[in-house]
Amino acid sequence: MAAPAEAEEISAGADGVIDEITAGADGVIDEINAVVDGVTDEIKHLRPSLTQVELNSIYAGADGVMDEVEKIMMKYDADQSGCFSVAEVKAIIQDLENHRKQAKHMLRALLLTIVLALIVLGTLFVMMFLSNEAAKENHTSGGTMVDLEGEAVKVATVESMSGLFDLPLIDTNTLAYMSALTFFIDMRSDAKINSELEATMKVGGAMRAPDDSNQVYVITTSGFRITIDGASTTGSIEMGNTTFPISDKSFVLDRRLQETSTQEDSWMKCDESRASCFPKAPPKGWHKRRLQERESWIRLSCYFNFLLLLVVFLFLFAVVSFILFLYFEP
Repeated sequence: MAAPAEAEEISAGADGVIDEITAGADGVIDEINAVVDGVTDEIKHLRPSLTQVELNSIYAGADGVMDEVEKIMMKYDADQSGCFSVAEVKAIIQDLENHRKQAKHMLRALLLTIVLALIVLGTLFVMMFLSNEAAKENHTSGGTMVDLEGEAVKVATVESMSGLFDLPLIDTNTLAYMSALTFFIDMRSDAKINSELEATMKVGGAMRAPDDSNQVYVITTSGFRITIDGASTTGSIEMGNTTFPISDKSFVLDRRLQETSTQEDSWMKCDESRASCFPKAPPKGWHKRRLQERESWIRLSCYFNFLLLLVVFLFLFAVVSFILFLYFEP
Protein backbone atom coordinates (compact mmCIF):
# COMPACT_ATOMS: atom_id res chain seq x y z
CA MET A 1 0.00 0.00 0.00
CA ALA A 2 3.04 2.29 0.39
CA ALA A 3 4.16 1.90 -3.22
CA PRO A 4 1.43 4.08 -4.79
CA ALA A 5 2.00 6.89 -2.32
CA GLU A 6 5.72 6.91 -3.06
CA ALA A 7 4.98 6.98 -6.79
CA GLU A 8 2.75 10.02 -6.35
CA GLU A 9 5.45 11.82 -4.40
CA ILE A 10 8.04 11.04 -7.07
CA SER A 11 5.65 12.31 -9.81
CA ALA A 12 4.92 15.52 -7.92
CA GLY A 13 8.61 16.13 -7.41
CA ALA A 14 9.27 15.56 -11.10
CA ASP A 15 6.53 18.03 -12.05
CA GLY A 16 8.02 20.64 -9.77
CA VAL A 17 11.46 20.16 -11.28
CA ILE A 18 9.99 20.47 -14.80
CA ASP A 19 8.16 23.70 -13.85
CA GLU A 20 11.34 25.17 -12.42
CA ILE A 21 13.28 24.26 -15.57
CA THR A 22 10.53 25.78 -17.78
CA ALA A 23 10.40 28.98 -15.75
CA GLY A 24 14.16 29.27 -15.90
CA ALA A 25 14.13 28.71 -19.65
CA ASP A 26 11.45 31.39 -20.14
CA GLY A 27 13.48 33.84 -18.12
CA VAL A 28 16.58 33.08 -20.14
CA ILE A 29 14.63 33.55 -23.41
CA ASP A 30 13.25 36.90 -22.21
CA GLU A 31 16.72 38.05 -21.29
CA ILE A 32 18.03 36.97 -24.69
CA ASN A 33 15.20 38.85 -26.47
CA ALA A 34 15.88 41.95 -24.40
CA VAL A 35 19.57 41.77 -25.24
CA VAL A 36 18.76 41.29 -28.94
CA ASP A 37 16.38 44.26 -28.91
CA GLY A 38 18.97 46.39 -27.21
CA VAL A 39 21.62 45.37 -29.69
CA THR A 40 19.22 46.09 -32.56
CA ASP A 41 18.41 49.53 -31.19
CA GLU A 42 22.06 50.23 -30.73
CA ILE A 43 22.75 49.13 -34.29
CA LYS A 44 19.98 51.45 -35.55
CA HIS A 45 21.42 54.28 -33.49
CA LEU A 46 24.97 53.69 -34.66
CA ARG A 47 24.03 53.03 -38.30
CA PRO A 48 24.93 56.07 -40.40
CA SER A 49 22.33 57.71 -42.65
CA LEU A 50 22.24 56.35 -46.17
CA THR A 51 22.83 58.51 -49.18
CA GLN A 52 20.16 59.12 -51.81
CA VAL A 53 21.88 56.71 -54.18
CA GLU A 54 21.86 53.96 -51.56
CA LEU A 55 18.19 54.63 -50.78
CA ASN A 56 17.31 54.43 -54.46
CA SER A 57 19.14 51.13 -54.74
CA ILE A 58 17.10 49.74 -51.83
CA TYR A 59 13.59 51.10 -52.55
CA ALA A 60 13.51 52.17 -56.19
CA GLY A 61 12.59 49.80 -58.96
CA ALA A 62 14.36 49.01 -62.16
CA ASP A 63 14.16 52.63 -63.35
CA GLY A 64 16.06 53.85 -60.27
CA VAL A 65 13.46 56.52 -59.50
CA MET A 66 11.22 56.29 -56.43
CA ASP A 67 7.51 56.83 -56.92
CA GLU A 68 4.98 57.83 -54.24
CA VAL A 69 4.45 54.25 -53.02
CA GLU A 70 8.18 53.63 -52.66
CA LYS A 71 8.59 56.92 -50.78
CA ILE A 72 5.87 55.83 -48.35
CA MET A 73 7.67 52.49 -47.89
CA MET A 74 10.90 54.32 -47.07
CA LYS A 75 8.98 56.48 -44.58
CA TYR A 76 7.84 53.46 -42.55
CA ASP A 77 11.15 51.53 -42.83
CA ALA A 78 12.73 53.04 -39.72
CA ASP A 79 16.06 51.20 -39.96
CA GLN A 80 16.27 51.64 -43.77
CA SER A 81 17.03 48.00 -44.22
CA GLY A 82 14.56 47.33 -46.98
CA CYS A 83 12.73 44.85 -44.74
CA PHE A 84 9.76 45.60 -42.50
CA SER A 85 9.71 44.43 -38.91
CA VAL A 86 6.60 43.76 -36.85
CA ALA A 87 6.82 47.19 -35.24
CA GLU A 88 7.05 48.89 -38.63
CA VAL A 89 4.06 46.97 -39.96
CA LYS A 90 2.12 47.96 -36.84
CA ALA A 91 2.97 51.62 -37.54
CA ILE A 92 1.63 51.26 -41.09
CA ILE A 93 -1.59 49.67 -39.86
CA GLN A 94 -1.99 52.33 -37.16
CA ASP A 95 -1.64 55.16 -39.69
CA LEU A 96 -4.10 53.41 -42.00
CA GLU A 97 -6.65 53.20 -39.19
CA ASN A 98 -6.11 56.88 -38.38
CA HIS A 99 -6.76 57.80 -42.01
CA ARG A 100 -9.91 55.69 -42.03
CA LYS A 101 -11.19 57.41 -38.91
CA GLN A 102 -10.35 60.81 -40.38
CA ALA A 103 -12.21 59.96 -43.60
CA LYS A 104 -15.20 58.75 -41.58
CA HIS A 105 -15.24 61.99 -39.57
CA MET A 106 -15.02 64.03 -42.76
CA LEU A 107 -17.94 62.11 -44.29
CA ARG A 108 -20.04 62.73 -41.19
CA ALA A 109 -19.12 66.41 -41.19
CA LEU A 110 -20.00 66.67 -44.88
CA LEU A 111 -23.38 64.99 -44.38
CA LEU A 112 -24.07 67.23 -41.38
CA THR A 113 -23.17 70.28 -43.45
CA ILE A 114 -25.52 69.22 -46.25
CA VAL A 115 -28.36 68.63 -43.79
CA LEU A 116 -27.81 71.98 -42.08
CA ALA A 117 -27.59 73.76 -45.43
CA LEU A 118 -30.88 72.20 -46.54
CA ILE A 119 -32.53 73.21 -43.26
CA VAL A 120 -31.26 76.77 -43.53
CA LEU A 121 -32.27 77.07 -47.19
CA GLY A 122 -35.70 75.63 -46.41
CA THR A 123 -36.14 78.09 -43.56
CA LEU A 124 -35.04 80.93 -45.83
CA PHE A 125 -37.52 79.87 -48.50
CA VAL A 126 -40.36 79.69 -45.97
CA MET A 127 -39.47 83.10 -44.53
CA MET A 128 -39.36 84.69 -47.99
CA PHE A 129 -42.69 83.07 -48.92
CA LEU A 130 -44.34 84.25 -45.71
CA SER A 131 -42.95 87.77 -46.07
CA ASN A 132 -44.20 87.99 -49.65
CA GLU A 133 -47.62 86.73 -48.61
CA ALA A 134 -47.77 89.22 -45.76
CA ALA A 135 -46.80 92.05 -48.10
CA LYS A 136 -49.72 91.32 -50.41
CA GLU A 137 -52.70 93.61 -49.99
CA ASN A 138 -55.13 90.98 -51.31
CA HIS A 139 -55.28 87.19 -51.21
CA THR A 140 -57.28 84.57 -53.07
CA SER A 141 -59.09 82.05 -50.87
CA GLY A 142 -61.38 79.41 -52.38
CA GLY A 143 -61.70 81.33 -55.64
CA THR A 144 -62.68 84.54 -53.81
CA MET A 145 -60.40 87.56 -53.50
CA VAL A 146 -60.16 88.67 -49.87
CA ASP A 147 -58.29 91.41 -48.03
CA LEU A 148 -55.86 91.04 -45.14
CA GLU A 149 -58.76 90.65 -42.69
CA GLY A 150 -60.35 87.85 -44.73
CA GLU A 151 -63.22 90.01 -45.98
CA ALA A 152 -64.35 89.65 -49.59
CA VAL A 153 -63.07 92.35 -51.94
CA LYS A 154 -65.63 94.22 -54.00
CA VAL A 155 -64.57 95.05 -57.54
CA ALA A 156 -66.24 97.87 -59.46
CA THR A 157 -67.05 97.74 -63.15
CA VAL A 158 -64.42 99.24 -65.43
CA GLU A 159 -65.47 102.63 -66.74
CA SER A 160 -64.06 104.56 -69.67
CA MET A 161 -63.89 108.35 -69.26
CA SER A 162 -63.99 110.64 -72.32
CA GLY A 163 -64.18 114.39 -72.70
CA LEU A 164 -67.49 115.94 -73.64
CA PHE A 165 -66.28 117.29 -76.98
CA ASP A 166 -64.53 114.03 -77.84
CA LEU A 167 -67.87 112.25 -78.16
CA PRO A 168 -68.34 113.14 -81.87
CA LEU A 169 -65.28 111.00 -82.60
CA ILE A 170 -66.97 107.91 -81.14
CA ASP A 171 -69.40 105.76 -83.12
CA THR A 172 -73.04 105.60 -82.07
CA ASN A 173 -72.86 101.93 -81.03
CA THR A 174 -70.26 102.80 -78.43
CA LEU A 175 -72.12 105.95 -77.37
CA ALA A 176 -75.25 103.90 -76.76
CA TYR A 177 -73.38 101.92 -74.08
CA MET A 178 -72.57 105.05 -72.07
CA SER A 179 -74.16 104.96 -68.65
CA ALA A 180 -74.14 108.68 -67.91
CA LEU A 181 -72.90 112.02 -69.16
CA THR A 182 -71.63 114.80 -66.87
CA PHE A 183 -71.40 118.44 -67.94
CA PHE A 184 -72.12 122.05 -66.90
CA ILE A 185 -75.35 123.82 -67.92
CA ASP A 186 -75.42 127.63 -68.16
CA MET A 187 -78.89 128.47 -66.80
CA ARG A 188 -78.18 132.09 -65.89
CA SER A 189 -80.79 133.07 -68.47
CA ASP A 190 -83.44 131.38 -66.37
CA ALA A 191 -84.72 133.92 -63.84
CA LYS A 192 -85.64 131.24 -61.35
CA ILE A 193 -82.23 129.60 -61.33
CA ASN A 194 -79.86 132.35 -62.53
CA SER A 195 -76.79 130.14 -62.14
CA GLU A 196 -74.84 127.41 -63.80
CA LEU A 197 -75.51 123.83 -62.81
CA GLU A 198 -73.45 120.68 -62.89
CA ALA A 199 -75.56 117.87 -64.29
CA THR A 200 -75.19 114.11 -64.69
CA MET A 201 -77.76 112.47 -66.92
CA LYS A 202 -78.25 108.88 -67.98
CA VAL A 203 -77.83 108.20 -71.67
CA GLY A 204 -80.70 106.58 -73.56
CA GLY A 205 -79.28 106.70 -77.09
CA ALA A 206 -77.17 108.59 -79.62
CA MET A 207 -77.68 109.93 -83.16
CA ARG A 208 -75.48 111.48 -85.83
CA ALA A 209 -75.52 112.31 -89.51
CA PRO A 210 -73.70 109.72 -91.69
CA ASP A 211 -71.49 112.37 -93.32
CA ASP A 212 -70.89 114.49 -90.22
CA SER A 213 -68.10 113.49 -87.83
CA ASN A 214 -68.11 116.75 -85.90
CA GLN A 215 -71.62 116.72 -84.45
CA VAL A 216 -73.50 114.14 -82.42
CA TYR A 217 -76.88 114.09 -80.67
CA VAL A 218 -77.32 112.31 -77.35
CA ILE A 219 -80.78 111.52 -76.00
CA THR A 220 -81.13 111.20 -72.24
CA THR A 221 -83.52 108.87 -70.48
CA SER A 222 -85.47 111.98 -69.40
CA GLY A 223 -86.14 112.87 -73.04
CA PHE A 224 -83.70 115.78 -73.25
CA ARG A 225 -81.65 116.17 -76.43
CA ILE A 226 -78.00 117.13 -76.11
CA THR A 227 -76.20 118.55 -79.14
CA ILE A 228 -72.40 118.39 -79.12
CA ASP A 229 -70.22 120.03 -81.77
CA GLY A 230 -66.62 118.86 -81.56
CA ALA A 231 -65.28 121.28 -84.17
CA SER A 232 -66.43 124.42 -82.38
CA THR A 233 -66.30 122.84 -78.88
CA THR A 234 -69.81 124.04 -78.17
CA GLY A 235 -72.92 122.23 -77.02
CA SER A 236 -76.50 122.72 -75.96
CA ILE A 237 -79.32 120.87 -74.27
CA GLU A 238 -82.99 121.15 -75.13
CA MET A 239 -85.11 120.92 -72.00
CA GLY A 240 -88.73 121.26 -73.02
CA ASN A 241 -89.05 124.42 -75.09
CA THR A 242 -85.84 125.96 -73.76
CA THR A 243 -82.29 125.47 -74.97
CA PHE A 244 -79.29 126.06 -72.69
CA PRO A 245 -75.59 126.05 -73.56
CA ILE A 246 -73.45 123.29 -72.03
CA SER A 247 -69.72 122.80 -71.59
CA ASP A 248 -67.28 120.39 -70.06
CA LYS A 249 -65.94 123.12 -67.76
CA SER A 250 -67.39 125.76 -65.54
CA PHE A 251 -68.59 128.86 -67.31
CA VAL A 252 -67.95 131.01 -64.26
CA LEU A 253 -64.80 129.67 -62.70
CA ASP A 254 -63.26 128.21 -65.85
CA ARG A 255 -59.85 127.04 -64.71
CA ARG A 256 -59.31 129.46 -61.84
CA LEU A 257 -60.38 126.90 -59.27
CA GLN A 258 -57.85 124.40 -60.48
CA GLU A 259 -55.06 126.96 -60.72
CA THR A 260 -55.61 128.20 -57.17
CA SER A 261 -55.95 124.72 -55.70
CA THR A 262 -52.73 123.29 -57.10
CA GLN A 263 -51.33 120.84 -54.58
CA GLU A 264 -48.04 119.04 -54.33
CA ASP A 265 -49.93 115.93 -53.42
CA SER A 266 -50.47 113.87 -56.58
CA TRP A 267 -53.82 112.75 -55.21
CA MET A 268 -55.19 116.25 -55.95
CA LYS A 269 -53.90 116.60 -59.52
CA CYS A 270 -56.16 116.43 -62.57
CA ASP A 271 -54.98 116.57 -66.19
CA GLU A 272 -57.90 118.59 -67.54
CA SER A 273 -60.60 120.79 -66.11
CA ARG A 274 -63.26 118.87 -68.00
CA ALA A 275 -66.45 117.94 -66.21
CA SER A 276 -65.68 114.25 -66.68
CA CYS A 277 -62.26 114.61 -65.06
CA PHE A 278 -62.77 115.29 -61.38
CA PRO A 279 -59.78 115.82 -59.09
CA LYS A 280 -59.10 112.68 -57.15
CA ALA A 281 -60.12 112.78 -53.54
CA PRO A 282 -57.23 112.51 -51.09
CA PRO A 283 -56.83 109.10 -49.51
CA LYS A 284 -58.30 108.49 -46.12
CA GLY A 285 -56.08 108.44 -43.08
CA TRP A 286 -56.41 104.71 -42.49
CA HIS A 287 -55.55 104.02 -46.14
CA LYS A 288 -52.44 106.16 -45.89
CA ARG A 289 -51.38 104.35 -42.75
CA ARG A 290 -51.94 100.98 -44.41
CA LEU A 291 -49.84 102.00 -47.41
CA GLN A 292 -47.09 103.26 -45.13
CA GLU A 293 -47.17 100.09 -43.04
CA ARG A 294 -47.08 97.95 -46.17
CA GLU A 295 -44.09 99.86 -47.56
CA SER A 296 -42.31 99.60 -44.21
CA TRP A 297 -42.98 95.87 -44.01
CA ILE A 298 -41.74 95.28 -47.55
CA ARG A 299 -38.58 97.28 -46.83
CA LEU A 300 -38.04 95.41 -43.56
CA SER A 301 -38.57 92.03 -45.21
CA CYS A 302 -36.01 92.91 -47.89
CA TYR A 303 -33.45 93.85 -45.24
CA PHE A 304 -34.20 90.68 -43.27
CA ASN A 305 -33.84 88.47 -46.35
CA PHE A 306 -30.53 90.12 -47.20
CA LEU A 307 -29.19 89.60 -43.67
CA LEU A 308 -30.41 86.01 -43.66
CA LEU A 309 -28.66 85.32 -46.96
CA LEU A 310 -25.48 86.87 -45.58
CA VAL A 311 -25.65 84.69 -42.44
CA VAL A 312 -26.23 81.56 -44.54
CA PHE A 313 -23.28 82.42 -46.77
CA LEU A 314 -20.97 83.01 -43.81
CA PHE A 315 -22.14 79.78 -42.15
CA LEU A 316 -21.53 77.69 -45.25
CA PHE A 317 -18.15 79.36 -45.76
CA ALA A 318 -17.14 78.52 -42.18
CA VAL A 319 -18.26 74.90 -42.52
CA VAL A 320 -16.44 74.41 -45.82
CA SER A 321 -13.30 75.99 -44.37
CA PHE A 322 -13.49 73.65 -41.37
CA ILE A 323 -13.84 70.59 -43.62
CA LEU A 324 -10.92 71.67 -45.77
CA PHE A 325 -8.86 72.22 -42.63
CA LEU A 326 -9.61 68.69 -41.44
CA TYR A 327 -8.84 67.24 -44.86
CA PHE A 328 -5.50 68.99 -45.30
CA GLU A 329 -4.47 68.71 -41.65
CA PRO A 330 -0.93 67.27 -41.52
